[in-house]
Amino acid sequence: MGQRARPRDCGGEHHSTGWTPGSGEWIGTDNLDVPTLHLTAEHDRIAPAATAPAGEKVAIASGHVGMIVGSARERLHAALATFLSR
Repeated sequence: MGQRARPRDCGGEHHSTGWTPGSGEWIGTDNLDVPTLHLTAEHDRIAPAATAPAGEKVAIASGHVGMIVGSARERLHAALATFLSR
């Protein structure tokens, strides 16, 4: 069996931060130098909007599941399309 690549051999600048892939450590967007968008559901009790990290936020008037499968998904798709078209 061949030798497995160690995380630092896989390339990527994230290793300079001390983060190891697969470690289970959360990497927040506060330190990313890229545009970020957080689509939050205003009535979400599973992942409340207040828990979204730094970045552009768009609040969708819906709950957690309704934002994805309910009538609010059209607003979610429109906000995402606008963000991606920039």
